[in-house]
This record gives sequence, structure tokens and C-alpha cells, in this order.
Amino acid sequence: MTHQTNTSYPLTGLILAGGKSSRFQKAGSTWQDKALYEVAPQTSLLIQTIKTLSPFCKEIIIAVNDAIRKERYEEHLRLFDNRVPTTLTFVTDDKEIARSGPIRAILSAFPAVKTPSVLVVPVDMPLLSHGLLKDFIAAGQHQLLLFPFWRSCGKIEPLLFIAKPHALLPFIQVLRHYDSSRADDIIRLAPEVSFLPIDKAQEEHATKLFSSINKLTDLPPTLELLTASSETKSLFDLNSLLTFKIDINQSLLTNFQSFFELPHSSLLKEETILAAIQLAHALQKKRLFFHAALLLHLFLTVISHSELFSDQHVNSFLRAKIFESFYAETRFWVRRKIHFLAYHAAVDALAHLKRENLSSWFLKKKINKYRKQMALTKKNFHQMTFDAFLKKNLPNDFVSKVKTIIQEAEEQFNQEAPKFPTNFLWDHSFRVSKIAYKLAIAEGADPLIAILAALFHDSGKFVLGKYHEGNIAEEELSSSIANTILTEAGFSSTHIAAVLKAINALYNENLSCDIYCRILHDADRLEKLGSIGVANFFTKMALRGTNLSEALLSSLSRELTYALVAPKTMLTKSGKKFARPLSKKSFAFFTELLHELKEWGVGEFIVREVHPRERSKVVLVVPKNCINCKVGNYSLSLTTEQGIKCEKLVATFTCDQCSATYTVQFCLPLITHA
Repeated sequence: MTHQTNTSYPLTGLILAGGKSSRFQKAGSTWQDKALYEVAPQTSLLIQTIKTLSPFCKEIIIAVNDAIRKERYEEHLRLFDNRVPTTLTFVTDDKEIARSGPIRAILSAFPAVKTPSVLVVPVDMPLLSHGLLKDFIAAGQHQLLLFPFWRSCGKIEPLLFIAKPHALLPFIQVLRHYDSSRADDIIRLAPEVSFLPIDKAQEEHATKLFSSINKLTDLPPTLELLTASSETKSLFDLNSLLTFKIDINQSLLTNFQSFFELPHSSLLKEETILAAIQLAHALQKKRLFFHAALLLHLFLTVISHSELFSDQHVNSFLRAKIFESFYAETRFWVRRKIHFLAYHAAVDALAHLKRENLSSWFLKKKINKYRKQMALTKKNFHQMTFDAFLKKNLPNDFVSKVKTIIQEAEEQFNQEAPKFPTNFLWDHSFRVSKIAYKLAIAEGADPLIAILAALFHDSGKFVLGKYHEGNIAEEELSSSIANTILTEAGFSSTHIAAVLKAINALYNENLSCDIYCRILHDADRLEKLGSIGVANFFTKMALRGTNLSEALLSSLSRELTYALVAPKTMLTKSGKKFARPLSKKSFAFFTELLHELKEWGVGEFIVREVHPRERSKVVLVVPKNCINCKVGNYSLSLTTEQGIKCEKLVATFTCDQCSATYTVQFCLPLITHA
């Protein structure tokens, strides 16, 4: 069959170019942005994709994860974009979207599309040919959603599709609230979806053409796989378009969407939970299984994170209903032989079983069957070691120079305050940089910026031999030092600006906290959790000349509070993931310490929970009896005051017998809304 010729309808191209490139890295080599990798002389993957789309699209939107990558790509394309009759624009990820990965890029970019239809392609499919896209575009002119489809195994290509974004957005906006990265979840909410089957004789060839370049070893030796025959014969069976429609009642849809607009406090009300369960049942009857699961997942998430709701039976009931919806959805797609979607629905169903410490041999068997049938492979992420990264990306003496600057400032301070821990600050900064590196890889950010921001983030803590004083935040001093050293070392203005912003945005509310600020924030706090955090606490107390009793009295309230709420204070998805087990370790250690002190008769402390402001929980550790007269009990007075960097809690304890007082104060943790 020859190619279609009618492709002249208004179409925008959307290139997904915000991926993490984690698997693309090679041990012992400089970090490589996959989109900028050259697949031919002076032709990167990004430029190759633009060239492929240009004949069909008067405008091409390039979706990237942050402003740093946008600037990098703009610089890369500066000489190229004048040579194509296509407008190139960039859209950065909307960080208000809970999801990550491709779906965040799609939801962020769809509102910017000006044409009725958009062609979505990933940046790492260099073998897409003109003829292939011409047929696909022609078939998609009147479709709400169109995906390539392998009939023999039920697989689809989820990252290459045509959509009518403005018609689709009302149905998929709720995905902003669901924490998953899969692009094909759009299909699971759409009222209509079409699949264009690949000609059975060409399915193997199509698999090669649609292959993404995930690793360097995936790169074909040449782009000449696009032979003359592939350009003259259609890849698709153009007469066998499959379309599935689901009649979505408008009032049912409106009711469904309204729950996602409610404040979390309203979702905790019994009548609201019951109404949602009833609506989920109605959605299931209409075969809107994914809708039902998303609705119940919303309530489960809010309830699970609420300190005011502790009914585990409700949690278990909701999870059972979510499993029921996902399992029904699995069967729905199996009957339609779209095994790729059945596979993801089954994975979601199994995930909710596991969270109840249950499993399903039958589901696991089904999942493995689909994976094998569609030749899907598990993702094995690879990253070079931290030391190898430093060796390849930093000047030979750079780390030593930063270390010397921080150590000398700390040593000068020690001449005035000999109890303060010499070299403690550098050790802390270097550990934070290692954690930041791991977070950057997980978040798909440039590890170099994350490492540099971490190395310098505390460099301004000591200036002229004094702990930072007055109204100048230490981050401001740190960024000044970083600016000087990075400029002298020859770093680009883009990198320097990103590092300075990451450091300054930690305290300056007028600056948006971008991905590098969030990584730095989380890395700094993760270093204070778990076994390392406990070791740091006692090391710091000992070097300051503070004994155990004084440490417990002055600082344990802060440590327990931060440990308790740590996951909720993290700003990145990976930070939250790492914080959960570490938070439990810290809290368990200090709780057990208090228990042992009581058992041995060394000292008895009372742990009190207080709420100084909305959405804020503080744990205060108070001696059972007055440390002065040994018989009185303490009354508590709480106030807060605004400091340079934070809102401080000031807790004053007064003995009811001898009127002796002591005060504990520390920054209140900031609970994130994510």
C-alpha cells in the first residue's frame, strides 16, 4: 500500500525532551544530555527530530523539565532554527502537576497548542521517517486520540500519538493530581481512542523504527535503516483503524471532577467519603474503571497523610475498591486485545495489593505474560559513581580549593569558639553533595549544578571568623563565595546563575525554588536523618562540649520534630521516598533512648505533641520533673517569631513550684503541599 497524501491540516508538533537520561550515561564519562547527542555530523537527536517534524508542523513545541535545560537547548538551536520554516517554542514543566515524567510534559504543553491537533513524539526516536509520519498524520486528522498498535501482541507506542488537546483536556486534567508518569493513562480517561494497526508483515521492522534510544548501546550505527522500500510502502494497515468509544455522562464527569477541586479538609468528612464511594460504584457501572480508581485513590492519599484520620478500616476498604477497579479495567482491555493497557492496569492492581501486604499469584502470572508477549524489558538505570563524575566534570583541584576555603573559615572561628567542631562543616557539605548527586539522577536534573550548589550551600556560615550574624542570611554569603570561586574556575554563566539561585532561593521567598533548589533543600535535610543523622547529632553535641542531658534538654525536641515530619517537608518525589525509612529510623532511635533512660532511672522525659499553627505538628521533650527543684512540673508557653530564614518556635517551660524556667527554640518545619 502506498502512502497517504492528504496530510495538509493544521498540526503542531510536540517534542518530549525533558527526560532524565539516566540510562544513557556511561561509567567514567562526562554526563551527557541525550537530546544533544550527535547521531550524525552536526545533527543531534533534538535536531533530527525537528527536521522530521518540520514538513508537517508550522510550529514545534519542545517540552523540557526546567529553565536550565531550556536555555541549553536554545543555545544549541540558535544557529539551526533559522534554517527551517517552523516556529520553535519551549514549554517548561508545570511544577504544580503532581505527576512526573512524560505526562507532566504533556499536561504542561497541551494548553500552549494553537492548532486543533498535535503530534506528540519523543526526542529519542531518530528512525521515524517522513513516510511513516505522513500516513500516521493522515489517519489522525479526525481522531481525538490515535496511537500505533501491534495487533499480534496488543502493544502500543505510548509516546508517539496524535491528539486534539483542547477537546481532550477537560477529561484528563485530573491526572494533575495522580502521582504517576505514564503517558498512556491519557487513554484510560479519554472518551474515545483509536489505534492504527501496523501491517502484520512489518511489525518487526516497526519495532525497530519506534525504538527509543535509552542507552548508548541502543544507538544504531547509521540512520540508513530507513531504506527506499520503507519510504514507498506504508507501515500501517490503513484500512483497519480500531476505535473504542465510551459514553461519558456529562453530569457524572462533572461530579467526578468536582472532588479533585475540594480542599483536603473536606475530603476527610464522612459524608464526602461516602459520596465518593457511591460515585465510584456508578463509574464502574459505566465501565469508567480508571476514573473510579483515581477518585478512590485521591481519598486514600489524603486520608493516609492526615494526622486527624486514623481509621485503618477505611484505608483497607478504599484500597480493596481501588484494586477491584483496576482489576476490572484489566479485563476491559484484555477483551479489546489492547494488552499494553491491560498490563498497566494489572500492575496498578497488584501495587495496591502489595500495600496491604497481600499478593496475587494469578496477577503476577498475567503481568509476566503480557511483559513477555510484548517483549517489554525492565528498566535498569545506570549511573557513574560520584567520584568518577567529579573527576570528569570538575577541575583537578576544585574540590580541594572549596574544602580549604570552608575549613579555613571554620578554623578561624574556632579560635574564638574552640568548642565548635573543626572540619564538621566541610564533612557535612561533602555528604550533602553526594546525596544531591543521587537526587539529581533520580529527578532527571543536571548533577553538576546540584553538586556545586551543595558544596557551597554552607560556605557562608562563617565569615571573618564569626558565625553569620545580623540580617544577612548565610545563603546570601554562600552564593557570593560560590560566585567568586566558580567564575575563577571558568564555569559558564548559565551554570553559575543556576547554582546561585538554588542557594539563595532556600531563604528568599521572592525567588522560585526550582528543581536545583528543591534538590539542595532535600539533600541537606536527608543528611540529618537516619543513622548518619543520629551520628551527626551526637558528634556535634560532643564537640560543642554539650553532655547527654543538656543535649536532650536543648535539642531533642527539634530532632524528634524534624524526624517525625521529614517526608512531608521534602520538595522532590525522590526526597520523599528516601526520607520515609530514614525518618522512622531517627524517630525510633531517639524514642528508644528515652525509654532506656527511664528504665535505668537515669532520667524521665515526657513527649508532648503540640500544634503551634495549622498543618504543623511539633514534638516537645520535657523532663517529668523540674531540673532545678526536682519536684515541680513544667507549664508550657508557646510563641513564634519570624527570623531571617524561618519562623521560629519559642517554647518556654516554667516550674509550678520554684518558678525556674528554660527555653527551647528552633525553626518550624515547612510542610509541603505535594
